[in-house]
Amino acid sequence: MDRIVPALGPSPSQDAQRREAAALVADALAELEPGHRDVVILRNLHELDWNAVGEKTGRSPDAARMHWARAMQRVGGLLKERLS
Repeated sequence: MDRIVPALGPSPSQDAQRREAAALVADALAELEPGHRDVVILRNLHELDWNAVGEKTGRSPDAARMHWARAMQRVGGLLKERLS
């Protein structure tokens, strides 16, 4: 073996860490009120702009943004609890 070629893609341990992180986030999202969860999913997963998020949730774009900010604070708090 003259050369060792690095594996393409993440290592098995990196895959496991990603799955664990995804599970933590999914659990935190599941604990949110439905309205908070909706704005997070629309903004972060579907990557909608604030106008679209507001339209889909029946809020103004600014209200949708504030709702999202509160939801993200809650998600952060939940993740911090689980990781400490």
